[in-house]
Amino acid sequence: MDRAQAFRPATSVDERPCVTLSPWRVYETDGGERYFVGHCAETRAGRVSSTIVSYDAQTRTGVTCSGRRYVLSRHPGFDLTAEYLWTLWSFRSGIGKARDVSERYLGPVDGLTSSNGCEPAA
Repeated sequence: MDRAQAFRPATSVDERPCVTLSPWRVYETDGGERYFVGHCAETRAGRVSSTIVSYDAQTRTGVTCSGRRYVLSRHPGFDLTAEYLWTLWSFRSGIGKARDVSERYLGPVDGLTSSNGCEPAA
């Protein structure tokens, strides 16, 4: 991936209201804000969400301040592009330290696929 293209605005929430992440992580800043970071199954690209405002552990679905829904598929894991984007975005945003709090977002896994509210990739 061309690093110059790696950091670009996400598709509008109207165009893509739901995203499935696999693998994924959740980071919490010193200010208490939390963000989803992972590989978007629909676009096959790394992704950093806006601030998480709610989370349902039963469906493993979170909503961010943009209104987008994020479905956490499978288990937490590392995605090189997503981690690069998180590092770049957090630096540009002036976020100091952040810790991985992904273990707090574990929940039921069986049956979770992109059909849990997200449309499959075209």
